[in-house]
Amino acid sequence: NRFRAAYRLFMYRVGSLFDLALLVGLWLVRHLMSLHWHARRIEHEDRDRLEVPLIREAVAAGIPVLGICRGMQLLNVCLGGSLHQEISVFYEESPVLRTLLPRKRVFIGANSRLHAIFRRDSLRVNSLHYQSVKALGEGLRSSAAEANGIVQAIEHTNAKFLIGVQWHPEYLPMKRSQQRLFQALVKAAHSPGISVTSPLRAQSEEQTIHKIAASQRTQLETASKHEAMFGV
Repeated sequence: NRFRAAYRLFMYRVGSLFDLALLVGLWLVRHLMSLHWHARRIEHEDRDRLEVPLIREAVAAGIPVLGICRGMQLLNVCLGGSLHQEISVFYEESPVLRTLLPRKRVFIGANSRLHAIFRRDSLRVNSLHYQSVKALGEGLRSSAAEANGIVQAIEHTNAKFLIGVQWHPEYLPMKRSQQRLFQALVKAAHSPGISVTSPLRAQSEEQTIHKIAASQRTQLETASKHEAMFGV
């Protein structure tokens, strides 16, 4: 029994050190990527021009979507919602947490899809944002929030899988609760009935078919005129 207890304590400490090393490594990667993005002066407008059409196509096609941090905010805006541009006013009685460590507690709605995924009423998460959801977009509901009311997760009431979280689960891969979120996304993507053809692509294919048909009609009309003229 003593050996087992000592072994468990040893493995717990090794696991804790590994988690700490992993968090430090993730922070360094994120910091280096942030420097790279800043050096290239990539503006949010450029990302919006790329990401907004992709989100709208995915939503229209019923493709599962998981929005993380800015991705959650963009999901909300794409569906007609709005944002708090600065959330510091919500933290007058407590400090604003900006950390990769899971130090912020969020409370999960009892009847939400997120609750079914995490299987708990509250969760410790990290926090790196300075904006947040204000008015919810069409069909969206808040599925997790802080004690001060800041929305920490949203989900669509009708879509098969359309979820946004304000924290960064990808920086907490050692947490089984966060693993469940990605597992749920993969499961939804593998479920039957998911369309992989976007509306824009379908429209483009339809236009191509019409062009081919019109070209064939023109060729037939030209051939008919040629026969009538030369008696071929």
